[in-house]
Amino acid sequence: MQSSLFTHTPFPVIQGIVLNIKTEASKAIVSFFQNALAFETIYQNPEANYVLHNSSLGQHFFLHIIHDKTFHKPLSNEHLIVFYLNDQTLYQQLCDQLIQYGAQQEVAFNPYWNEKGRSFCIEDVHIILCPTSYQHYRVRIAAPTIDLNKLDNELQVLGLHSFGSFNNHHQFDGVMLKSQIDIDCHLEFTYFHETKDLIPSDKISLSLITAEPQSNLIKQLKIDNHVFESHFMHEKIEWLQACVNTLFNKSTQVISHDR
Repeated sequence: MQSSLFTHTPFPVIQGIVLNIKTEASKAIVSFFQNALAFETIYQNPEANYVLHNSSLGQHFFLHIIHDKTFHKPLSNEHLIVFYLNDQTLYQQLCDQLIQYGAQQEVAFNPYWNEKGRSFCIEDVHIILCPTSYQHYRVRIAAPTIDLNKLDNELQVLGLHSFGSFNNHHQFDGVMLKSQIDIDCHLEFTYFHETKDLIPSDKISLSLITAEPQSNLIKQLKIDNHVFESHFMHEKIEWLQACVNTLFNKSTQVISHDR
């Protein structure tokens, strides 16, 4: 593997993180994120696939909603999108807007989140709003696992590195992973001590937008039933280019078709 273009390390540089969710309720989910959380549609196609973005809530985070009527194993209530708002007024405003548009408020499975903010379910997407800040991060993508060490060790080849961990917090162990450069989105994986059989979901995956040519990277990893894809920023994929244009503030029209 060649060195990164920016840091001269053997690992790729992650510029942005895309959460891909396959769902039959694509239009309903998009409507919630647009109306209640002010996300913009930066890409859509006739098959009702969308990429959503809100630079105020997370410059380096993208939500890719893929319309799919195929049966998929559901997301657990441990699959979370966490927004750190660092603004009590905005926090209350967004909570009110979610309730106004019909989002279901729920008790988080991990009690930590009930202490830190409020939990909502949008169709089958679980989000947490926090009025406080967390370092310089604005978005956390969280998911359950049964093998923290394997994820921590093997994800380095994709450019993700551990920057924190915890043990036995409300019976949860966890590890947090980030890009080697400062972006405002990171990942967290947690292991619940009473977990016997983790039910994997085939409706969710993560795409990592990198500054490294694809030929120098492992393109996809499946670790502990989690799927990670690495995409070089100059690949000619229209939804990806919509993300890249947004990351680098390039003016572009909303793309409405796939080639």
